[in-house]
Amino acid sequence: MHAKDTLLSQVFVGIEPAAARKYWALKGMLNTFHGGNGIFLQLQLLDLDNRILSENFYWLPVDNDAYTGLNNTRAASIQAEARWFDGKIELKLSNFSPGMVAFFSRITMMNPNTRKRLMSGFYSDSYISIAPGSQRTIYLEYNPEKDFGTPLVSISGWNVSEATLDTI
Repeated sequence: MHAKDTLLSQVFVGIEPAAARKYWALKGMLNTFHGGNGIFLQLQLLDLDNRILSENFYWLPVDNDAYTGLNNTRAASIQAEARWFDGKIELKLSNFSPGMVAFFSRITMMNPNTRKRLMSGFYSDSYISIAPGSQRTIYLEYNPEKDFGTPLVSISGWNVSEATLDTI
């Protein structure tokens, strides 16, 4: 499976907080791309300065119940850097894999001594997908314990091999 970036539509609208409106139906547009195993769909809500306010990523199978197309995704590699910044861990992730989405990657903080997952922490995002050539920055908040200090960061995904990073 090979990813191809195609802009389906862009709509400029004003909407009140907590409001919902229908602007267009995606089904007709998506049907033209539904060949093979399925498609990835990325939706972004941007402000007037083109900053991303919200982002959603979907896998749409050819058949309603068939997610087997995901089994044909090639491996993607994520370049990552984690640094302690202003009481948080800033994690920068980049996908330089040509034509392949880094799909459903899980971000986890771990105790560096036991390598067990830390359950008390806040993630600005914890499961992410990154389109080819794209970059994401997420923030992890954790109160370091005296006995081990700064946690490790682990990244693994559907088609991304697990990697563990020290925080710099």
